[in-house]
Amino acid sequence: MQRLERLEKLRHKVSYASGRRKIAALAELVYTLAPYDSREAQALADETKQHARELLNKTDTGSAKIREYKLLLAQALAAYAESRKLTGVPTGEPAELLEAVHLFEECNAPRELCLALEELGQHHRQFGRLTESMQAIERAHHLSELLKQQPTRLRLLCARATINIRQGNTDDAQQYQDEALDLLSECKSDAELAYAHMALAEPHYVARNYKEAIKHYRISQQHAAAIDDRRTQAVVCWQMGFSHLFLGELDEQIEVLLAGLEQSRLGGFAWVEAGYCVELGSRSLYYGDFNNLTEFLQRAESIYLQLGDMHSLAVVYGDLGITCLEFNEIEKGHEALRKSVHIMLKLEPLPKNIVTLTNMLTAECWTEDDYRRLHEYLVRALEFKHKFTRTGYHAQTCLSIAIVCKQLRMYKEAIEAAETALEVARNLQLRYLIVNALHMKAELLHDEGRHSEALGLMNEAEQICISFKLEGHLKTHYELLMEIHKAMGAYKSALDCAAELKQLTEARYSRRNNDIVARKINQREFERLRRERDTAQSALDTSLKAHKNAELQLQSANTKLERLQLLIPSWASRLRGMHSLAPPDLLNSVKSISIEIDDVMAAVDSNNTAADIDQVEHDFLHSLSERFPALSETERKVCALIRRGTVSKDICRIMNVSPRTVETYRYRIRRKLELEGGSDLAKMLSEL
Repeated sequence: MQRLERLEKLRHKVSYASGRRKIAALAELVYTLAPYDSREAQALADETKQHARELLNKTDTGSAKIREYKLLLAQALAAYAESRKLTGVPTGEPAELLEAVHLFEECNAPRELCLALEELGQHHRQFGRLTESMQAIERAHHLSELLKQQPTRLRLLCARATINIRQGNTDDAQQYQDEALDLLSECKSDAELAYAHMALAEPHYVARNYKEAIKHYRISQQHAAAIDDRRTQAVVCWQMGFSHLFLGELDEQIEVLLAGLEQSRLGGFAWVEAGYCVELGSRSLYYGDFNNLTEFLQRAESIYLQLGDMHSLAVVYGDLGITCLEFNEIEKGHEALRKSVHIMLKLEPLPKNIVTLTNMLTAECWTEDDYRRLHEYLVRALEFKHKFTRTGYHAQTCLSIAIVCKQLRMYKEAIEAAETALEVARNLQLRYLIVNALHMKAELLHDEGRHSEALGLMNEAEQICISFKLEGHLKTHYELLMEIHKAMGAYKSALDCAAELKQLTEARYSRRNNDIVARKINQREFERLRRERDTAQSALDTSLKAHKNAELQLQSANTKLERLQLLIPSWASRLRGMHSLAPPDLLNSVKSISIEIDDVMAAVDSNNTAADIDQVEHDFLHSLSERFPALSETERKVCALIRRGTVSKDICRIMNVSPRTVETYRYRIRRKLELEGGSDLAKMLSEL
């Protein structure tokens, strides 16, 4: 309610203001509106930027108000960057932010400069420019210390920790994280706490400590919900969903993604909404739900078409095609891949297109003509390498060229492209790309028969994989290494590779939380496992009941023996005195002893069977009392005996009642269970 009132006041202020006051009011409105309605915020940000530039252009450079107008323009540019954060297509060049930083410096506005530098650092980090990101973050951190802005300082410490984790400096990262946690008590409002916990989660997420990351994300989500900050909730749900995915908690991921989709829809965050649709479509395919898959992808497609983002549309089709192939939907997969390439070839190459294309090249749906067109596209992408070099996409492009050249049997060009990729990856110290380039070059040398050279490259790749725990690359590594050893005639080494591959595969399947293959078991397999579990549980319950029955029978036998041991001496004494009795007295004495024996046996059986009913049939009696509360306790026990197949004569003995009473019980039970005359009571009770 407070938010709506604030927005209404700001809109009223904008409508009555003019000149510099209107620009300031517009900028404030954009910042306030951006987390809730990003589309309207972006439209207002465009207007703000235009007004600010017009006002600055009309002002003399020597005017006393020039600083004030430059500051207004900087605020307008920062507001524009803020409004674009979750709408449209994010660009690799933060032109507005860079200009805003320059103007804030020129106007000597440290608070605004600190926030702009933080945003710039985040933008660089998003696109993999870690050096530039660290420089911006360190400058912002220095300013936050001078200004004593502890919540901002906390976020910047977490950003420094994240960058250090990506660069492999875990000790420095831990130090920054500890400092950030010490500052958490300085955050008072829900907004500060929401951003603080989101920042604290990021280093854990990057370090793959997903459970700890989820803990912080949940707290952040609660504080964001308290202030109705949909943008923060949308971002948090996305990160939390992928944390659940990497932990193998797929149901939890879907639940979180659906919540994030709703928040992004309500907030007007079109680009994020489309991302959610793509990911939920992928999850739908995982469960074999092609109707949901189609619905989500059509929704993503309409959003990207509305935004004019054909690059993302190409990526959607590419990801869909790859996923379909993984689930043996070959025809659908090839159709989606061709759609992706058809769109992509008409566009300027971008990093995300190169990654998608590299993943698609392994599909067996391309003709020689397709490969030639893709080769032209990738060569054209190298013309834009100034966009890719700092983030490693230059190396990725070279690897894609190597794959295409191999398919076209242009081995010389393929090896040159692989060597370039290896050189770029080594300069950037991107280990996963170094391993990919080594594997690519080794495979090409192996195809040319240069097995010794290929083996040397494979040894280097293996050292990197083991040293830096790049387990995801080891499966491909041992498969290729086995082929090289076989070609060289080193069959013992090939068998060793096969053993390593088998062990690695088994380990990956057993560590379900860390293995993408194990997470792609289809829903029918899950159902089969659940049924097997239920069957095993049922068998165990039956076994436990049988064990209890055996224990009770043994207890009954022991009780009988104990009673008989007490009475047998008396009976023996009476039997020894029978030789002196007359025939009529002898017969009476034998009958008396026989009756006593029957009484003992009946009493023991009755007591133990009653205990047997209460213990063994506890669950059945409880269920019967819930479904048919009209039954008395005695009637429920009679039902339990009938269910076990006990005849009326034995029921009389166990319950210590007459046959007529048992028949009365049967009649009452039938009436209360609403059974017809011809129905089998025992069968009906056994089915309960």
